[in-house]
Order: sequence, then C-alpha cells, then structure tokens
Amino acid sequence: MTAPAIGVVVACFERLGGLEVLVAALAKQTFTDFELLAVDQIGAPAVEAVVAAAPFAARYLTEIPPAGPGPGGRRPSNASRARNAGAVVTDAPIVVFTDDDCIPESDWLENLIVPLRDDAGTIA
Repeated sequence: MTAPAIGVVVACFERLGGLEVLVAALAKQTFTDFELLAVDQIGAPAVEAVVAAAPFAARYLTEIPPAGPGPGGRRPSNASRARNAGAVVTDAPIVVFTDDDCIPESDWLENLIVPLRDDAGTIA
C-alpha cells in the first residue's frame, strides 16, 4: 500500500457538527492524495462514525488526556498531544494540521504543498 502524500491531522474535542462540516470540505479538495487522521480526545462513537463515513482515506484514533480538573469537572483537552499522536501514525511525508471547526477552501491542500514540491528541503 502506497503512503498518501499528505496526512491531515485533526484534534477532535466535542465539536461533532464542526467535524462533519470539515469532512465535507475535505471531500471537495482538488488535491486528493491525502488521508485524514482524526484524533478524538473523548472517545465518542459519533466521531468514529463520521470518520468511518468519510469518502476518502480516513483513520480514527483516540488520545484521551489523563484525568484532571477541567471545565465542568471534565478532562481538559490537549490539542498538542492529540496532534502529535496523529502525526506519528501517518506514513505521509507531509503532515498538516487543522481543527475540527475549520472549513478549508477546496484548493487548500493543493496550494499548501506548492512550496514543498518546488523545494524538497522546505520546512513549513
């Protein structure tokens, strides 16, 4: 199996509606050689279902923060930890990050990789 060109890592934390909109926007990308790595910070079955229904390569991961005081007595989110968990799992040579409440334009990935294709030594 060939690795995708881009791994799109998303830290998910209680924004199911936003994730659904993000997945719909990713389905419209003009650059299609990517995989989504959705890292759920609460382990919600509904998030897993959205990822499983994506019309492109997508993986559901969990990275539940350690117990601790957070808003309303819940565990605090840890987006950095979730992003790192997704980044180490992908085999893609390019890893990009977005949030589960973002709506990327259809040419987001295509435009994002232009400088990386022009100069393989570029770090962005």
